[in-house]
Amino acid sequence: METSATRRLDLGRLAGLACAAILSLAAGRLLVDGITLQNRAGEESAASALRIFGGLLLAITAVSWAGAAAYRGGTAGRLPLGLVMCVCTGFGLLGGYWANRSGLLLIVIAALFPVAVLSVVLHGRWRSRQLDLERRAEERATALAARGRPTPGVIIGVEQTGRMHGDDPELRLNVRFTVDGRERSGTASRFYPGYDLPRTGDPVTVFYLPEDPSILDIQENRQPQTPAPPAQATYRGPEPAAYREPELAAELERLARLHRDGSLTDAEFSAAKGRLLS
Repeated sequence: METSATRRLDLGRLAGLACAAILSLAAGRLLVDGITLQNRAGEESAASALRIFGGLLLAITAVSWAGAAAYRGGTAGRLPLGLVMCVCTGFGLLGGYWANRSGLLLIVIAALFPVAVLSVVLHGRWRSRQLDLERRAEERATALAARGRPTPGVIIGVEQTGRMHGDDPELRLNVRFTVDGRERSGTASRFYPGYDLPRTGDPVTVFYLPEDPSILDIQENRQPQTPAPPAQATYRGPEPAAYREPELAAELERLARLHRDGSLTDAEFSAAKGRLLS
C-alpha cells in the first residue's frame, strides 16, 4: 500500500534535483559561450575548447544526478524521468539564453512544457499499474502463507521469462498437481541460480488456496546443488610389471647380442643386466 513516506521528496532528493538544475544552467552558459567565442574567432581556440569541455562535463554530471534522484523511492516514490530531463534541459537552455539572448532558445524552452506534461501523464499510468501488480503479489503471498495447503506435484515445463537477477535467470515453472482427486495445472515464476536450474520431471510441493487453486506457490523437493570442485590428479604408483615385460625382454636380448659380439665385457654385461632386473 502506498504511503506518504514513500511519496514525499526528502531533503536529499530535493538537494540532488536543485544541484542538477544549477549544473544544467551553468553547462548551458558555458556551451553557448564556447560556441559563440569560436564563431567570432573563426577558429577553435583554447578558451572556446575549455568552455565547451567544461559545459559537456557539467551536463553529464547534471543528468547523472537528476537520474539518480528520479529513481529513488521505489515505485511509489519514483519521479517521472521525462519531467526531470525536461527540467534539466530547460535550465540548460536558460543558461544558453543568459549567454547570447537568443529568442530561439525561449521558443525551445516553451516547447518542452507539453513534453513534460505528457511524461507526467504516462508516468502516472505506469505507476498505477505497477502499484496494483505489487499489491496483488503481496496479497497473494500473504494469503498463501496464512491459508495455503500443500500437495505433491511435478514440473511439466520450464520457460525463461527473459528477466535476470545478476547471473540468475527468472523461470516460469508449469506444474501438475492434484486437488481433491482432480488433476490441475498452474504456473509460478522465481529466480534460480544458474548452476541449479529445475528440470521437467522434478518433483515439487505445490501450495495452493482452497478457494482458488490457481493461486499457488512452488517449493522444490530436491537438495540445492553446488558447483562441483575441480578434479584433482592422483598418483597411481608405478605401472605393473606385466606392462614392462615386452620392453624388458627386448632390452635383455640387445644386451646379450652386444655381449656375444664382444662390445660388452663380462663385468659390463652383468652390471647392465642387474640394473634392468632391479
